[in-house]
Amino acid sequence: MAQISKFDINPATGRQYGINPATGVQDDNYWAQVVEPGLKSMGYNIPGFTFDYGQAEAEAREKLRPYYEQKLRDAQGDVERAKRLIEEDYAIGKRYAQEDTTTELAADTQLAKQETQVATEGLNKRGLLFGEIPTAGQSAAPYSQFAQMSELNPLAEKQSQRKMAIERALARQEEVAGLTRKRGIEEQNIQFPRQEQAILEEKEQKVQEQFVPQAYERARARYDATYGESQRQAVERPVETMNYLKELGWA
Repeated sequence: MAQISKFDINPATGRQYGINPATGVQDDNYWAQVVEPGLKSMGYNIPGFTFDYGQAEAEAREKLRPYYEQKLRDAQGDVERAKRLIEEDYAIGKRYAQEDTTTELAADTQLAKQETQVATEGLNKRGLLFGEIPTAGQSAAPYSQFAQMSELNPLAEKQSQRKMAIERALARQEEVAGLTRKRGIEEQNIQFPRQEQAILEEKEQKVQEQFVPQAYERARARYDATYGESQRQAVERPVETMNYLKELGWA
């Protein structure tokens, strides 16, 4: 025998539906228009069970809102912290590289002085450093063309290239560090929207699969507790009542 309390809610309308015996299909209006009036005529006031899915979802989202807002703030904080660490690593790496380069350039400058001194002393010992005898007003004779072309100019070129190599190494190191920094920040900017979407999806999943079904069960339990005895009495009425209910398709 079909029990009135077993009729379900149509999720599309939030109303309890019945099976119209005339059509054999679900009819959201059947309970309100046929069943309730029939039961009231027998002295029972048993409204159909209704459940507002929209309100249940809104209440669930509001209940979950503080937790997931904090979760989003934590995720955003993690992203900002990651960006800050990237910036700090970049700044520290850049400072260390510049300090190392300054040290290398200072050492290279000292080496260049020593190289030049050794070269000029060697040329001087061989009598090749100066080209002319000093004239009036000159403190020393100029370097000879041979000394400049054969040793001093090539040495100066080598020293210049060596210095440029040190500076170029610093520039490349800074370029790589800058690219690493840029990519790291871009990755964080890409990851956060994904984290945000995952958190929002998790929240909605809890709404639909946990909170709303639980709210439905609580509402149904309250309804059955309130009207269950009346329903039981209605379906256990004498034969006349049972025949009436059969005509309505309820027994």
